[in-house]
Amino acid sequence: MDKIKVRICSGSRCFMQGGSDLLSYAEFLDEGISSQCEFEVCNCLGECRKAGESDHEPPFAMIGEKVYGDMSPQKLYKVILEQLKC
Repeated sequence: MDKIKVRICSGSRCFMQGGSDLLSYAEFLDEGISSQCEFEVCNCLGECRKAGESDHEPPFAMIGEKVYGDMSPQKLYKVILEQLKC
């Protein structure tokens, strides 16, 4: 099984609105889950221009090929589990 690519935006707006929490949280995921993921920090996903759309507020994370907004550690965990089909 290929690893799930998880990109966490660390752009200024995302970082200030909780992206820093996502970066910290990713380090503490269960090893069984984190070993199936490839985490990457990116400078910007370019999604802030779409802010205001439903569920499209910072912080952003791209999991697989889909961008998720209004990301929290709990939502990150949930989406990763869904991707892993646990």
